[in-house]
Amino acid sequence: MAKILICGDYAPTKSNEKILSDKNCTLDSIIGKKLADVFLKTDLSVVNVETSLTKSNTPKIKRGQINRSNPTTVEFLKKLDIKVAALANNHVIDNCEIGVSDTLQALVTAGIMPIGIGKGVQEARKPYMFVENGKT
Repeated sequence: MAKILICGDYAPTKSNEKILSDKNCTLDSIIGKKLADVFLKTDLSVVNVETSLTKSNTPKIKRGQINRSNPTTVEFLKKLDIKVAALANNHVIDNCEIGVSDTLQALVTAGIMPIGIGKGVQEARKPYMFVENGKT
């Protein structure tokens, strides 16, 4: 039986971007060994990326908070062995089209499959199929 972990919002801030981007920083030093083991012992881990991963400062005009994180913070998700990033949320478009494009590029380059977003409704609704040992 597959072990699947689905976790909530990932939205790095200025106060933690540096450590989350640091390729030499260990998971144990960031979140502790027990929690790191939870992530690393799963077959599939999914995280909701509740920000745009971009250096572009092109905030959308809206009410409420604008989230923007450095794309290098995807390094932390790689360390956690995150396989899928859910982007169907209200902050992925906070930095307009360039923010979305940069986010997708950062995730795909890191080997993380973005879901819940697309060039149209059909693409955004496309399900993610997890296959392990020949079982879907």
